[in-house]
Amino acid sequence: MKNSFEQWIENNSREQFARKLLGWFDKEGRVLPWRAIATPWRVWVSEIMLQQTQVGTVLDYFQRFVQRFPGVHQLAEAPLEDVLKMWEGLGYYRRARSLHAAAQIIVRDHAGQVPTDYQQLIRLPGIGRYTAGAILSIALDQPLPILEGNTVRLHSRLAGSTRDVGLVTTQKMMWSFAESILP
Repeated sequence: MKNSFEQWIENNSREQFARKLLGWFDKEGRVLPWRAIATPWRVWVSEIMLQQTQVGTVLDYFQRFVQRFPGVHQLAEAPLEDVLKMWEGLGYYRRARSLHAAAQIIVRDHAGQVPTDYQQLIRLPGIGRYTAGAILSIALDQPLPILEGNTVRLHSRLAGSTRDVGLVTTQKMMWSFAESILP
């Protein structure tokens, strides 16, 4: 027997859903500095900062951080203490440590260029499926899904699903759906 999410997917046009979602974003999406200049570096920094942190809080930190570290090389070459000082107040310092470590790997192994290949990107410290998808889709327009708390809630509400989103089976379904609606 199919659950409500599976039934909703079967009964609705993915293309229509994608068009509506993109139309909504074009109208309602916020103007943010990492979208205005959407390089892999800037999107990556913003995505790491936005983990467990509200957008309003990240805005000032992001501006200061990319002024101090305008690219991967500057971050990789900086002492970790300087990086942590710039991160001070954002919390979850593991994010800053991973960002710094990944920058050093990128300089060493990728000639200072943020990888544009999904498989290479997810091998870096602190970058998982969501973050890699965000970097590559936002900065480089690669057709990769982005599934995080807000999109999980959106998909669940649209489908009328009451499934536990923490379950592996629900997560797999959500990722599959997110992949299926990519334009």
